[in-house]
Amino acid sequence: MSRKDKMLKPGKVEWYDSPWQIALRAIGIAVGSILVMFIAAMFVVPKLNDGQALTVMSGSMAPSINPGDVIVVRGLQPEQVCSEIQLGEIISYFPHENDPTLITHRVVDKIAGHYPDGTNCRLIPKGDANNTADDPISPVQVRGQLMYGVPYVGWANDWVARNNRTAAVGVLVIFGLYYFISGFKQPKQRVLYLPGTAKAAPLMDEADFLARMHELDLRERELRLDEAEANTQFGYQPPQWSG
Repeated sequence: MSRKDKMLKPGKVEWYDSPWQIALRAIGIAVGSILVMFIAAMFVVPKLNDGQALTVMSGSMAPSINPGDVIVVRGLQPEQVCSEIQLGEIISYFPHENDPTLITHRVVDKIAGHYPDGTNCRLIPKGDANNTADDPISPVQVRGQLMYGVPYVGWANDWVARNNRTAAVGVLVIFGLYYFISGFKQPKQRVLYLPGTAKAAPLMDEADFLARMHELDLRERELRLDEAEANTQFGYQPPQWSG
């Protein structure tokens, strides 16, 4: 083991950047984490539950759900609706056959029975902000059950869906600026912990540190040559160091 390795073994070498770089990295990690959680909430969770994320366009469910919110619904099969949907739960459904517009309202009543379409109940939904309930609906019309909502991101979600190319360019520009700014680094410094010392040695620049290690290696080689010559001429035996 070289003298350099022996000197580094008791302690450790750490890198310190400027406070601006530390803050920038912290912000980048926070933004990245939020982005990952947002993608999971908007796309991964609905996909795993056979559901979808929907943007609320009206205020019929205010203040529980407001225009611009995004809601995530769990997919339901018609045979699941009568047994799994209880009073007070929020569902998304098609108001009429062949009508692609989804409505999200709360179930305020449930009527059991046997109906011509083979289902065993009818649900009566109503918007929290509405004065009257909707017409009874069949389980066949139910698309999903509310899991959770994300406030205020619906307009942004719709804008990204309509302008995906512009959004992609914007994301690339933001990441480009981040890496460009983070590239301006101050000269790195090493903190060297020497054996038997209570405090760290003074900070050294990278170039000075490498030069110092090179000088110590040269001195170690010279010492070994001197010891070998002394042993040949005078039978000198160098002391054996432990550790």
